[in-house]
Amino acid sequence: MDFQSDEAILLRRRPLGEPHLLVTLLGRRLGKLQVVAPGARKLLHRYDTRFEPGTVVYVNLARRRRQHLFRMECCETLLTPLRQPVRLPQLLLLSVGLEACERLAAEQAGEEPLHAVLLEYLLCLRSARLSLLLWDGLTARALQAAGFAPQLQACVRCGGALGGARRVCVSGELGGALCEGCVTKGAEQGEEAAGAALLRVPPGTLQLLLHLLSAPFAQLQKLRPSKAQAKEVHAILGAALRAVLGQELQTERVLRQWQETPRRRVLAEFDVDLGAPFPYS
Repeated sequence: MDFQSDEAILLRRRPLGEPHLLVTLLGRRLGKLQVVAPGARKLLHRYDTRFEPGTVVYVNLARRRRQHLFRMECCETLLTPLRQPVRLPQLLLLSVGLEACERLAAEQAGEEPLHAVLLEYLLCLRSARLSLLLWDGLTARALQAAGFAPQLQACVRCGGALGGARRVCVSGELGGALCEGCVTKGAEQGEEAAGAALLRVPPGTLQLLLHLLSAPFAQLQKLRPSKAQAKEVHAILGAALRAVLGQELQTERVLRQWQETPRRRVLAEFDVDLGAPFPYS
């Protein structure tokens, strides 16, 4: 028998047969793994949060020889991600954050940096005032923890200095900023990345991107960037995440549809408190 214990964040749950659940965990030491929770569906009721996505738990696991999946022997709740009453922005930010970390995490490998980033993100979701900069900050720091942080202080192609231009070319697909020489060379060669994939941003947007890579999430809620800067940052980080994963997150589509929905319609249909203004709405 192989016995393991770890603090983990529950990323996803799925029914397994009639009484069981198949849950995906992001452990501090064990990384991402799928675990069978026997009889968990019998325990679920409206007041039970042990198997809600985003819950921080301490689990004891066991696995017999020649078995691929662990079996959950004990599960203790340490933290629930959302406070009552639950608001729609909290649910959307929680869902998109869990899916991004699940896709970026490696199977059964140490993911302590990513676990720490997601745990800090979940603690900030319990705040009364939310900002979509939280999602951008999670994207930046999750990419950094997974080894895909965008390179913003030097050219991503040649490694040269960016110079003192008023606007800097940044490409999420290419993984960072480009100097004028590489942009001109790419345009002369007719590369597709030299056209629509490049975004010319002012130094303020570049500084905001660098701030998202290092600042705690609690500080991001206090920032009030301009709408232009917020949209540029969101476009760059979204393109970088799609380039790493190979496709767009399903929950991000729902988040984008919510941003495009008129606020009066959201208030009428969902009766939620939107809190602080969202920079992309």
